[in-house]
Formats: sequence, structure tokens, C-alpha cells
Amino acid sequence: MASQSNISLNISLNIDSSEPENESNLEEQSLKIHDESLGVRWKADRPWCMRLMVLIYNEVKIQTLLAWCNTLGGAHSSLGETTLRHAAEAGLISRRQYELSHEKGDHVMMCRCRLYLAFSHLQLKNLKEAKTIIKEEYHNLNTQTSEPDRKLLNMCLSAWNKYKQIKKGSKKLTVSS
Repeated sequence: MASQSNISLNISLNIDSSEPENESNLEEQSLKIHDESLGVRWKADRPWCMRLMVLIYNEVKIQTLLAWCNTLGGAHSSLGETTLRHAAEAGLISRRQYELSHEKGDHVMMCRCRLYLAFSHLQLKNLKEAKTIIKEEYHNLNTQTSEPDRKLLNMCLSAWNKYKQIKKGSKKLTVSS
């Protein structure tokens, strides 16, 4: 995956609520953005300011929801090692997290969410579904044009090892039964 550059932006909003219809006042109502890394300054008028604020608000909302999903999904997944109800809940959270990642267009997070879902399937002993997800994600990572993300590859390998361990353990149980 291509590495994302971190850009720090200084954003200041200068909106004077008195007489917004006044032409001279509209010029003062602007959004000033200074990008430190590029040394570029932008000035957006009020309509653009409002559009940008909606985009920023939506981004913050999605990031917050993803953070909550990570926290709750991780907790349920951990508890899912011993309780099926929590494993199922972790799977539901992974699906919701995938939807948010898809909405955001974050392919790395989408892959992670599918692997989280595979771990949930493994906990629930849905081996066929888990195997399909793991193989698809591993294939997708290895066929992309850019260098694959090492963390995602390691997640795939970890999920595959867990799959093999569970499959080996379930064979032992069926033979002795």
C-alpha cells in the first residue's frame, strides 16, 4: 500500500455573525488554511468554508466511530475466545467498521475489518467463511501494484495459523468422539 503523508494544517475560521449580507463583511468571513509542509496558504469564502466544515465534521465523525468500533470490537473479540456471544458481537462490529471504512474509502482499514471478521468466524468455528476471507485478503494484498502492507500480511498469516490450529484441533476432537 502506498504510504500516506501526514500533512499538518493550520485552520482558522473567521466568521462575524453581524450583518452577513453586507458585501464587505462577507470578504472577512473566510476560512484561512496554511499548510506547513508545502508552505501554501488558501483562503476560502463563506460558502466554501461551510462545505469544508461539513467535510471536516464528517471525517471527525467517521474517525471517532472507527475508534469506538476498534475498542469495542477488540474487547468483544478478546471475550469471544471463551464466549460465543461475544465472538458474534465482534463480528457484527467488524461489519459495521467495514461499512464505515468503505464509506471513507480506506482500503487498508477495509482489509483489517475483513480480517477481524475472519477472526470472529474462527472463534465461532465457521471455518469455511474464515478461510475464504483470509485467502481473499491475502490474494488481494499480494496482487496489488504497490508494496503490500507488512502489518496486513502478518494479520493474514496470523489468521491462517489460527485457522490451521483450529482445524487441526477439531480433527482431533472428531476422531476421539
